[in-house]
Amino acid sequence: MKFTRRHFLKIGGTSTAAGIAPLFLASENAQAGLFGSDAVATPNFRRADQNSLPEVEMNGPSVHNTGERTCIPTSCLQCVAICGVNAYREGDQAHGRIAKLEGNPYSPNNMGMTCAKGQAGMNQTYDPDRIIYPLKRVGKRGEGKWKRISWDEALTEVAEKMKEPLDAGHPEEIMFHYGRSRIKPWVKNFFNAALGTKTIGNHTSICETSKWTGQELVFGKHYDVNDFPNTNMILNFGCNPLEAHTAHSYIAQRLVDAVVDGNVKLVTFDVRASNTATLSSQWHPIKPGTDAAVILAMCKVIMDEGLYNEKFINDWTSSSVSELKAHLAPFTPEFAETESGIDAEVVRNLAIEYANAKPGTCLTYRGFVGHYNGTYAEMSAKMLDAICGYIGIKGGTNPKPSGKWEDPFKAIQKKVGTAKTAKLKIVDGENLVVPTHHASHRVLEMIKSGEHGRPKVYLTYTYNPAYVSGDCAENIEILKDESLIPYYVACDVAMSESAELADLILPDSTYLERWTSEAPQSYSFTKFIQVRQPVTDPLGEAKDFQQILLELAKKLGGNIAKLMPYDDVEEYYREAVAKTYDKYGGYGVDGEPISGDPWDYITKYGFIYQTLEPHWEAHLKEVSPSDGDVVDKDTNVLWNPKKAHVSEDDVKAKGYRGSKSAYKGYKGQKVGNKFYAGFKPDKVNKSGLIEIKTPFLQPGTKTGDKLQKIIPVQLAGILKEPKYSYLSEHLKSGLPTYLPVPEHVMKTDDELIMISYKVSVQIHSRSQNCKYLSELYHDNPAWLNTATARKMNINDGDTIKVSYVDKTYPERAYNPPRQTSITIPVRVTEMIHPDVVGISMHCGHWAYGRYASGKPVGGNYTGESVCDMSNETKDWKSWNHGVHPNWIIPNAPDPISGQWRSNDTVVTVERV
Repeated sequence: MKFTRRHFLKIGGTSTAAGIAPLFLASENAQAGLFGSDAVATPNFRRADQNSLPEVEMNGPSVHNTGERTCIPTSCLQCVAICGVNAYREGDQAHGRIAKLEGNPYSPNNMGMTCAKGQAGMNQTYDPDRIIYPLKRVGKRGEGKWKRISWDEALTEVAEKMKEPLDAGHPEEIMFHYGRSRIKPWVKNFFNAALGTKTIGNHTSICETSKWTGQELVFGKHYDVNDFPNTNMILNFGCNPLEAHTAHSYIAQRLVDAVVDGNVKLVTFDVRASNTATLSSQWHPIKPGTDAAVILAMCKVIMDEGLYNEKFINDWTSSSVSELKAHLAPFTPEFAETESGIDAEVVRNLAIEYANAKPGTCLTYRGFVGHYNGTYAEMSAKMLDAICGYIGIKGGTNPKPSGKWEDPFKAIQKKVGTAKTAKLKIVDGENLVVPTHHASHRVLEMIKSGEHGRPKVYLTYTYNPAYVSGDCAENIEILKDESLIPYYVACDVAMSESAELADLILPDSTYLERWTSEAPQSYSFTKFIQVRQPVTDPLGEAKDFQQILLELAKKLGGNIAKLMPYDDVEEYYREAVAKTYDKYGGYGVDGEPISGDPWDYITKYGFIYQTLEPHWEAHLKEVSPSDGDVVDKDTNVLWNPKKAHVSEDDVKAKGYRGSKSAYKGYKGQKVGNKFYAGFKPDKVNKSGLIEIKTPFLQPGTKTGDKLQKIIPVQLAGILKEPKYSYLSEHLKSGLPTYLPVPEHVMKTDDELIMISYKVSVQIHSRSQNCKYLSELYHDNPAWLNTATARKMNINDGDTIKVSYVDKTYPERAYNPPRQTSITIPVRVTEMIHPDVVGISMHCGHWAYGRYASGKPVGGNYTGESVCDMSNETKDWKSWNHGVHPNWIIPNAPDPISGQWRSNDTVVTVERV
């Protein structure tokens, strides 16, 4: 079946590259029905136009036969929203072809919808430049010379390279660095339990680390979920859910429904008029990195006006009304106006309106936290919701409800035993206070320094460090240097900018060709699990990475093989489904308990529901002490030391706060005379309260002492300025505060702040090989404000030079980028702050195949292209493939969490 862009657009999607609001279109098959008219899910699980579903004939336990095509429920992985989708395959699994993807109408999250990105997912499978055979480098690194080898040769070589550090007793010299893997149990079992290495890097610091760390210090277990359908007001800081979000497709639907049909007031503070900003009742173009000043000023107004929720503050926070009033004294609306450019009366009026909304919810994400002060900013947002009493309630900001899976590997580990683990301290960065999710964008520079050792084997999976981190030129040089990284293996579906620098490439399956368990955050506020199942077999000789680990374990032998005992991946997931159902039970899409085999059910419908009632006020659930539980006298936390592997001596000497990983034994929080579930901690030993005041940022704790050694030194000059006189004491208080961005304080009038942003039809760095998406968006002109352009004599369509500005900044926990300028076309617009130049982060690939970069992967090692789409159009040859801003963004971290400060770079702009 031939698909063109016109077909693709006709199918519809959640959002488009241009326009005020996303377009929600249920596909014909979703509207006509797929699973049966009697299968009516619990309320609000589907949109109104999908509640009448006629019967279809079943063909086997795990598929639906529509007559012309086979429909297989699975899970999208074009982004981390993990929408439930139905895939239509023509032909059998071994030789069939994916013809179409659409939303699964039984998904409680995306409710039968899927966005443009999700519908283009089959482009990943049929990318004509996809790698489908193992490839071994035969020239110099980066020279582009490869030979095709067998899987046996490839895995034998990897096993031999791994045995060297393993036999020497240094498993930590094997490093695994992953992107969006979705196979956490497998990673922990193979690398931690079997090999004994904890040198594991992720990708979180590129996007959201400051949000997660800020939540873990104050709120508890990340993520937060905004209840748009039941709220009365939304304050949006630097977030663009109509185009990109961790819950994009389903949060966008609910946001549009709330604003358009529910008349909910949406107020957006953003440096750029995104699609979300244009849907808003008010858009306030705020100076980058100053959101916390506005939020804290709102908090002050609410406290001064007596509009706070005193009961919630007294019962469920770690602070008091008097302490909060005293702490917030410096943050007047006038102070906020000076810092942010937002009129003081606007700040004052919105604060009063938000406190009276009852309820409201505060929305934040990457644009908000990608700054020097990102962790404190997230803490401030949680303070705002806490003093209003909008946390954990219907219509407010809630800890995420999500289903739970059982991991069969845990029983195997108990039976076989696990390896002693060790770790190279290269994933946490340096000079960071609480890097709970690492600073993985800094891994390569840590490897270069060598101060904390270097891996002998560096394995990346669905990760492209050369492209996705700042200072691309330096990343390339480090990856090419065999003295720094002796052996580099890349497992990926495409010849990425990093894979082309590897010694060995292992061809991965796409997400439409493999098994995975999923339990996304639930925006229906019910708990469910879903499955990703293969729609077709992997093309060529590509393999699911989980299968690669099974086969590699057999090569390594011994306990490693015993800890990975399965013959194939499906065997593990069958066992996982059975164990999960045995422990948690489950309900079908009709709201009734499942009868029959849960494996047949989840592969037939894609979901099993674990709860049916909305999960609001979960913190108020009463809990009872049981054998082994103790109550910590300092925090009133009910916890089980044995579950957290804490000894009796440590309990007596260190208590809950001081014992390593005590949070793993958390059970509840004592409030009054009762124990409640509270707000469960994660990563740090937080209590079950909303810890607006956190001891982990106060002197006297290990992390608080680190803060005093780092931030006051970095801000030494700024602390002397009268308007920031509050900071010295605030940095000892443990309460949220406002840190000015050092580079921005030193910025001159002729300099600008460069920010990066996401668009609706591309996904980070991983979708530019999707033809349908890159047809829609392949060029990323820099956005420049009309007044700013006029001063610089720049016209729309001109080419400009954007140059990094290097100064002797007081905060220098990073290196300047090696490349200091880029040239890029400009779009002159009123829709961006005058002090800002904005460049989207998706374009400017120099590898990744023809659609991403204009360069087909050459050579004869892949044989014929996996999919020849040249008969459709050759427009990609004339595309301008854009410019990547990361070349001139340094790998600068938020000093608390380690978040990459992708929106703080000061630049100059000139016409060329």
